[in-house]
Amino acid sequence: MMDRNLGAKAGYTDFPESYLEKSKANGFHYQCGRKDPFPSSYSETLMINITINADKPTLGMLNLYQPDGLSYFIMQASSNTVSLRTAYQHPTTSYSSGASWCSDNSDLFWNGSDNKKTVHDPCPAGWRIASKVNYQPFFTSTSYTESGETGNANIPMNMKNKETVVKDGGAVIYFENTSSGRTTYLRMTGYQEFYNKFNYIGGTSNLWCRESRGTENAYSLAIIEDYFPYEVGKNGHNISSIWARRDAHPLRCIQDRE
Repeated sequence: MMDRNLGAKAGYTDFPESYLEKSKANGFHYQCGRKDPFPSSYSETLMINITINADKPTLGMLNLYQPDGLSYFIMQASSNTVSLRTAYQHPTTSYSSGASWCSDNSDLFWNGSDNKKTVHDPCPAGWRIASKVNYQPFFTSTSYTESGETGNANIPMNMKNKETVVKDGGAVIYFENTSSGRTTYLRMTGYQEFYNKFNYIGGTSNLWCRESRGTENAYSLAIIEDYFPYEVGKNGHNISSIWARRDAHPLRCIQDRE
C-alpha cells in the first residue's frame, strides 16, 4: 500500500507538528466512482467546517490556479445527479443530490464484476484503490472484517497515539500489529459532505474502499473522533458501508497483482 493518500504532498510515519505539515498529508478527495480529483482542506490553523464559495477562493481550502499561475480557478458545484458522461465532461464540478452524484446507477465504477480494476479508478498504472480487506490488519482483532451499516462501531485499532489522536490531527496506525513497528499517519482531513460543505476537519479520517453497497452507498475505513457526522459526541473506528457516494473522501492505492 502507498505510504500516503493519493495526491498527498507528504507521507508520515508519525504525526507532524504544524497544521500546515498535517495538511500536506491530506491528498485529493474523490466522489465514489469518479476518476477526477477534488482539493482538500489546506490551512495553517484549525478549521473544522468550511463553506465552499461559488465565486471566489475559499479560505482553508487548497487553492487552484489558471494556466497563467496567477489567476484563481474556482471549482464548480451542482446539487444535481448527472450521467457518468456528463461528469467526465465537467471534471472540476462536484455533483450531489441525495446520497448520490450519478444517475447511471452502477455499483461497479471502481470494482468490476470480475473484481478487476476499472477505467474509472484514479490510481496510476500498476496500482488500484485499496479493498476493505486491505484495511482489516489495522484492527486489533484478527477476526474483524467489517461493521456493515453500523457507522458508529468503535472497533479497537492498532493505534499508536490513541490518547492524543485529536490533538495530533490524525491517527498513527500500525500496518499489522503493535509489534510490527511499521506505521502510517492517517490525517483527519474531514470531507466534502455536500456540494458546498467541507466538514469535520481534524475529527474525521475516511479512506474510500473500492467496494460499494448498492448504488447510493460505499465502504470506507473510518476513524472518527468528536465530530461524528451522525451522532455528535460518539467516536467510531471501523470499516462500514454507510457512506454516501456523493461524499468526497481521500483514498489510498495498493499494488494491482493478479
